[in-house]
Amino acid sequence: MLDTSFWTVGFKVGLLGYAMRAFDIVVPRAVEAELRATDSRYPQRLYPDTALFDQVRDQLHDPPDPEPAPLDRFGAGEAAAIVLSRFLNATLLINDHRPAEVARNLGLAVVSCPGMIVFARSQELIAAHMAQAMLRMCAQHGTSPAIIQEASRLLAALEAG
Repeated sequence: MLDTSFWTVGFKVGLLGYAMRAFDIVVPRAVEAELRATDSRYPQRLYPDTALFDQVRDQLHDPPDPEPAPLDRFGAGEAAAIVLSRFLNATLLINDHRPAEVARNLGLAVVSCPGMIVFARSQELIAAHMAQAMLRMCAQHGTSPAIIQEASRLLAALEAG
C-alpha cells in the first residue's frame, strides 16, 4: 500500500525500483491525486517523481471500488493508505513518522524508506556504502531522525554479521 511520502522520498533516494520489486503496490485514489497534483504557481510543470509515476502506473495496482472511508486525521493520502492497508492486510509503504506510528499501533506492517534501504541491503541488492549514502539522502529529505537512527542501527547489525 503506497503513501505519497514513500513515493516522493523513495524517488529522491533511488528506492522505488526495489520497492516495486519487493511489493505488489496498491495506490489509493487519494495518493494518486496527491502525486498527480499540479503546482498552482506553475501548472505546466511536470516534476520528475510525477513523470515516473505516470510511466509506471500500469505496473501498480488499483484499490478496490469502493475504497473504505479514510481516517479522520492526517492528510488525504495517509488517511486513505492506512485504512486501505488495514482493509487489504497489506504492508504500508509510508515515510511520515506520526502516521506510521498510528499504523503500527493498529497492527499494520509498515516499511519506511530507511526500512526499505535496510531490506535492500539485507538482500544484498545494494552495497553497504550505497545504503549509508541513501540513508543520508533520506535524512536530507526530511525523514524523522528516529527512523534514520533505527535504520542505522539495523544496518550496523547487518554489517557486523
